[in-house]
Amino acid sequence: MDHLVQLTARVYRSKIAYILRHTLRVMFPIILVGSFAAVLRFTFFSPSGYISTMDISQLVWLTENTFYENVGGIFLRKKIQSILKKKNF
Repeated sequence: MDHLVQLTARVYRSKIAYILRHTLRVMFPIILVGSFAAVLRFTFFSPSGYISTMDISQLVWLTENTFYENVGGIFLRKKIQSILKKKNF
């Protein structure tokens, strides 16, 4: 058992292990952001994802409300109408 502990301590203190630890420490945030981006791309932005399968025509009710009409409904109505013209339902 002592031999295993000494071997582990020697490997931990080696230069290669030090370089590997620090390299992984630097790469971890990049890998994490990349994996979140891959999950979002697959679940929301793929052809079978949430955004692509969402029915835009159901958003028209937003322009019917007087509050949204006053706040920016004119722009919203024009934007939804332009989207509806581009999509074939």
